[in-house]
Amino acid sequence: GFGLPAPEPWSAAMQRRLLWWGYLSWLWRAALFFGIALAVYHLFFKLLGIFLMLVELGWFIFLPIFKECRHWWSHREQAYAPRVLISAAGLLALLLLLIVPWHSNVELPVMLEAESVTAIHAPAAARVKQVNVHDGQKVEQGAVLMELESPDIDSRQSIVRREINILQLQMRRQAGRSETAADAGILEQRLAEAVAEYRGLAARRERLLLRAPKAGQVRDLLPQLSAGRWVSTKDPLLRIVEDGTRIRGYVAENALWRIAPGDRGRFIADDPMRESLRVELQEVDANGVAWLDQEALSSDHHGPIAVRRDENQRAEPVQGQYGVRLKLVDNTAAPSQPLRGVAVLDGRSESLLGATWRRLAALGVRESGF
Repeated sequence: GFGLPAPEPWSAAMQRRLLWWGYLSWLWRAALFFGIALAVYHLFFKLLGIFLMLVELGWFIFLPIFKECRHWWSHREQAYAPRVLISAAGLLALLLLLIVPWHSNVELPVMLEAESVTAIHAPAAARVKQVNVHDGQKVEQGAVLMELESPDIDSRQSIVRREINILQLQMRRQAGRSETAADAGILEQRLAEAVAEYRGLAARRERLLLRAPKAGQVRDLLPQLSAGRWVSTKDPLLRIVEDGTRIRGYVAENALWRIAPGDRGRFIADDPMRESLRVELQEVDANGVAWLDQEALSSDHHGPIAVRRDENQRAEPVQGQYGVRLKLVDNTAAPSQPLRGVAVLDGRSESLLGATWRRLAALGVRESGF
């Protein structure tokens, strides 16, 4: 930039090589001394490690940069004006790129799902008697979805019914005799026990009529579910999905200040075949979560949030996360299955330099233990 002659006569190719060598040696020295600073920090206790690391960075990295800049400034009269202007324009553009808060998008990992989903299970091992619904059908609250039967309950109920008839007959005969009242008391007790057992069996039989707990749509009807098939209590026979949707997810702690309820954006599903949807942020938790309840968002389920498992196999986020709830701006049918995706909100703008500084400050506070 000063237009001075080269100290030694070299060919143009060699001059370019030497320039590259000089620039790369700067980078190599910076990386080397930065690595030494990290090693010094980790080899000593916290307070001394921080002091020695700052000395290493200041003496071997920042001080040479300061001296080089001072040398350039002392020879400013010799600078070649056009080159200086070009360099200054480039530095100004780089500085603007770093300090201007042009980045406003905040990405939140979220799940889009139905407002409420209820799985319907068989109350006991039973046999399908009749299926009254099909997948996708709308049902009202209390509608009979499926009728199950249990030969064991039917058999026991028939036996108890005969026992009740016999006891009632014995009591009628006892009433016509002039014997002690003790025998009548025994018969009454046995009859009461039989009636209670019969009512219990009738209640169990009534529970085999599977009814809709609320109005909604039938989803995920068990395949090949027909009369005569035996079902267990483990697998859900179907699900009732209420109308309406909800979006739940998390925001990283370092982006918490950039969003607020009312911010709008778009939900982009992981499935590229689905179109994006307009969303609005409704609520942000005041406290961070201890573990994720949206397992599909954890890293060990191929999600975007890094987690580690505790002794109870709960997903603990490595970085602080806060729960968020959003809603769809437009009325959209609930998805048949929960959808994983990203909510891109138009939040507060942030510069690259500011983001880097906050990360470094957070790292310093965390590592120092203050």
